[in-house]
Amino acid sequence: MRKLLTIAALHGLLLMTACSDGGSSGAAASANSAPLAMAPAAGAPAAANVVPLVIDSGPNKATSLRPFISVTLCAPGDPSNCQTIDHVMVDTGSSGLHIASSAVNAKLKQALKPIADPKVSGNVLALCEQYVTSFNWGSLVSADVQIGGESAAAVPTQLQDDPSFSKVPADCSDGHGTQSNSDPAVAGVNGLIGASLDGVDNGSYYSCPAAGCTGTELNAPVATPSVSPQTKFAVDNNGVIIDLPAVPVPGVTTLTGSMTFGIGTQSNNQLQGVAAKVYPVLTNVFGNALLKTTFSGHDYNYTFIDSGSAYYSFNTPDVALLPQCPSNLASYGGGFYCPASAVALSAVLTGNDGTVSVPMDFSIGNAEQILSTNNAALNGLGSVSFDGGALNVFDWPLQFFYGRRMYFSVKNGKTSAGPDGKQIGNGFYAFKS
Repeated sequence: MRKLLTIAALHGLLLMTACSDGGSSGAAASANSAPLAMAPAAGAPAAANVVPLVIDSGPNKATSLRPFISVTLCAPGDPSNCQTIDHVMVDTGSSGLHIASSAVNAKLKQALKPIADPKVSGNVLALCEQYVTSFNWGSLVSADVQIGGESAAAVPTQLQDDPSFSKVPADCSDGHGTQSNSDPAVAGVNGLIGASLDGVDNGSYYSCPAAGCTGTELNAPVATPSVSPQTKFAVDNNGVIIDLPAVPVPGVTTLTGSMTFGIGTQSNNQLQGVAAKVYPVLTNVFGNALLKTTFSGHDYNYTFIDSGSAYYSFNTPDVALLPQCPSNLASYGGGFYCPASAVALSAVLTGNDGTVSVPMDFSIGNAEQILSTNNAALNGLGSVSFDGGALNVFDWPLQFFYGRRMYFSVKNGKTSAGPDGKQIGNGFYAFKS
């Protein structure tokens, strides 16, 4: 999910009711709606750096196209006071750990330590995330984090909608629409864990007295910003790998894959010898990791790969090939494509340095038919990108991950992809075509 980018990268969050209607999915959809899961190797023990990654209907039983893992929070230094939070969404387009305050029990919440502002005695830090049409707000606390067999101490974590910080500073909210509701019953997630190439949350930080925040954004970088917890793991800290099975159009009810921590740090996360293509990226002023897509004779220079985006988002030069839905599907945000039947398409994805340029096949189906199913792992959804009709933005979403092993390195993290095991520039994506 990209900050300050396009409505299309965000209004995928509106796909919270695609599984709730209980309507008929039609013969084709019914045939493709069985759950799918990756089969583990026979007799293979669970690796400490691998956790299940699931796409299901979420904590509100009404969510689609959200990849989830479970994250355990503990009071700093106290392993007896912990809580496992399920349905934490994995987002390769953002950084940090953000947990809904309402998902944390009272005992643990009381023990999580607010992060002090070292420059102002008595003040603590809070974090504002600003999007095109919304924002979220919450306190910044220190928590010990466990994910599978991995752990990290004192991870700066945002508690979204923390009632102790109910007053939102004006320069956080002004011009950014309404405050996002982090209530799992509404949002369909219990939190978000970022897995972007940056690793550090570049949101807006505030120094707040105990009575509540009224000030303006801190101009200088904070000493303890929110970070993705995996970047603080002892060894497996230089990136993540996401594996998901292939999915037919229009999708399946649930999908189970895995998330592996580290790249080239263990025998199960090697990049060398797997024939994956490495795509170096360019980072823009918002911290977005960018590639180039060439589709239908046009170059889309604002290209990214984002598990937090629900569907392919791009403006097509061939409106006859991909007509928009007659109904507009306004309740889902509008702008979806509705060809009469699924259309097989191909684009060329190019790394920032131009050395890797590979054709990528994908399909766009009829959004009205796809959204009428009870599937959480939908496939074939596409939409216009809402960037004024320009042919510039191309969002490769969660659906692009199906059937692929996707590597996301962390900027400045040492991996075996570059010369002498050094990191490539601003980080890289890697996967097979």
